[in-house]
Amino acid sequence: MKCSTRFAAQINLPVWLLALAFSPVLGAPDPQTAPSTAPMPTSSQSAAAEEPFSIVGVLKTLESGDSEPFVDLEFDSLVEFHKAEGDKTYVSISIAFHPDQLESTGGGAIQPFARLSAMNAEALRYEFTEAQDFADSFTANTSGLKIYQTGYALPPGRYRLSTGAWSPNKELVGGRTQIIVVPAFAAGALELSSVTLAAALERATDTNPTVKQPFIWGSFKVVPHVEKSFPRQDPLRLYYQIYNAAADPETGRPKLGITYTFFRKMNDMFQQAAPPQTLPEQESQVALYELPLNGWPAGDFKVRIDVQDAVTQTSVTEEILFKLR
Repeated sequence: MKCSTRFAAQINLPVWLLALAFSPVLGAPDPQTAPSTAPMPTSSQSAAAEEPFSIVGVLKTLESGDSEPFVDLEFDSLVEFHKAEGDKTYVSISIAFHPDQLESTGGGAIQPFARLSAMNAEALRYEFTEAQDFADSFTANTSGLKIYQTGYALPPGRYRLSTGAWSPNKELVGGRTQIIVVPAFAAGALELSSVTLAAALERATDTNPTVKQPFIWGSFKVVPHVEKSFPRQDPLRLYYQIYNAAADPETGRPKLGITYTFFRKMNDMFQQAAPPQTLPEQESQVALYELPLNGWPAGDFKVRIDVQDAVTQTSVTEEILFKLR
């Protein structure tokens, strides 16, 4: 696709490009795999304990397929996938909402919830319905959203995911259900984890390498932009992991070329906004990328990430959409 010279000059991409690639910190777990050990999700509650307004009743209604999503409270949700130990995949569930939604009714607490139900013969169910099941990011993004996260290492396959936010004292709830496919990362092909559009990306403190903690990946704390929309004064931050890269015989380390290409949506079509930016001979399989966006126009964008393994001559591509306000 032909590059728009006028737009490329406007955002001045080559000057502002800043790429960071950190090697794993000694003593941290392998960045390619999340520990399978994690706080167990709340066990399924008995239907006999169901009350007129309870999280069990809300989930039952959501999964019945007979009702519209609950809309009393507004929230955004995000599901991301990373390689875990063995043949499992770590599923991160992030939920974000405005904490001031109850001001008009005198205030009150809002609590996130989630349930994963396997759509197979075993029909295993994983519930995250107690306040302690979700971790607070303690990072208020520029939209004023509170961001919470939970997760678990699961076998690949199809799952029904119900997510939402509720206020038990006010009997208000927002909730919806979707079908997700948990991918398998166990094969030897070059692959990428989910690419996180990060609201915050910083060195983590007090990490436990034997237990997977929400927001923590190795030595980094990664808080996602759950709604994938942010103001132009914030930089673009990306975090992702690269799996199954071959070792260069000369160095014993991966030899990766990573190319970022930006597109802007114009006239209902994405058009390339600037020449591709390539980072050659990257050795880390943990990729961090930050780009200031001052001067960019508001609108819808996407970034295409192309990763090439120079040793095996294989490649993988991923795209992520975002909106600038």
